Amino acid sequence: WLLMACIATLDGLLVASCAEKFVQGAWFPITVGVILFILISTWTRGSELLRAAVRSNQPPLQVFAAWLAEETALSRAPRTAVFTVADSEVVPQALILSLRHYKVLHEINIILRVRFTEEPRVAREHRLEVEPIAPTFWRVTVACGFQDHPDMPDIVQQLATGPNPLPLDPSAVSYFVGRSIVTPTQGTGLIMSMASMALWRKWLFAAMHRNASSPVDYFGLPHREVVFLSTEVEI
Repeated sequence: WLLMACIATLDGLLVASCAEKFVQGAWFPITVGVILFILISTWTRGSELLRAAVRSNQPPLQVFAAWLAEETALSRAPRTAVFTVADSEVVPQALILSLRHYKVLHEINIILRVRFTEEPRVAREHRLEVEPIAPTFWRVTVACGFQDHPDMPDIVQQLATGPNPLPLDPSAVSYFVGRSIVTPTQGTGLIMSMASMALWRKWLFAAMHRNASSPVDYFGLPHREVVFLSTEVEI
């Protein structure tokens, strides 16, 4: 305790000696740092809540795909559907919305997730993991280094012409992108909570999410082949 008291006293003297610098301009970097911390922590926590909310409402992909493969009432579109997802263990929102509105299932369905590694670049021959999960359904994981830029048409081309090619035509591919419209609900606490966020931080995350960059540009998707399907998600 004596050692801790001495350290606390020294720290207190140091803070007191530097206190006058706060009003002389040190307030600016401190304010910028606090704002950046709030923005980054809100985005991180909000993204976790959004993923949890989406996952809680989606059935497991394996079971759903097996059921769809046996469903004979659905019409089959002679194209390939690529669903870009963040979680490939559950059914993509875009797939459920597509079935609800169009009552059509594509002949080839690819559930595609991009996984970033700690390496700067991943060799082309090592970047794809393809797993068949049901007839006409494949789960594809794309490994990208932190300096790689995902190019979805090139990935589809590699799927069609690689060592174990999928039965798809790269010129007949539709890219389905699910867009979550974040709706804040009543939060807990003023700043943060273990299970949720304060309401003002939820509104801040909703604004950040609404203005986030489009996955179309990030993944290099051809604009004429992209289908956006939106759904409301409460956090």
